[in-house]
Amino acid sequence: MISTGFCGALIPRLDVGTIVVAERVVHENTGDVFEADDVMLAAAEGRRGTLVSASEVALTPADRAALQGLAVDMESAALARAARDADVPFIAVRAISDRFRDRIPDIAGMLDHVGRPDHSALIAFALHNPREIPRLIRLGRSAKRAGAALTDGVGTLLTRLGA
Repeated sequence: MISTGFCGALIPRLDVGTIVVAERVVHENTGDVFEADDVMLAAAEGRRGTLVSASEVALTPADRAALQGLAVDMESAALARAARDADVPFIAVRAISDRFRDRIPDIAGMLDHVGRPDHSALIAFALHNPREIPRLIRLGRSAKRAGAALTDGVGTLLTRLGA
């Protein structure tokens, strides 16, 4: 199982589009640790370190500073647990979509049930929060850049694994 998607930087030196390969995933609330599969880890390219799975989006630099690791996401610990329970090899490969210093809008209510942007909710949010529009635009551009990097990173991994 390969957990892919976006993540936030927990250290200042990671820029948008940097590929993060989790050597381990740590669940923020439980402290559970899930180690990456050695074969998959050897085949992956990117910055290696600990990926923290948080229960809420880390919206501000202060939110991110409170976490210990290389990057933060919200999904990988649950997927790692499912992989462990099914005795399936696991790795998380993520792309940085927001830097350590970024303040991002609270987008949780602007996504549909599968995590895609809900355009009506985005427009309503922008109308009610015009000061957030530059941050929304920056986040959209960052997501596009991170998505392109992620496509390349996962493609390389799959090629090296012979998949």
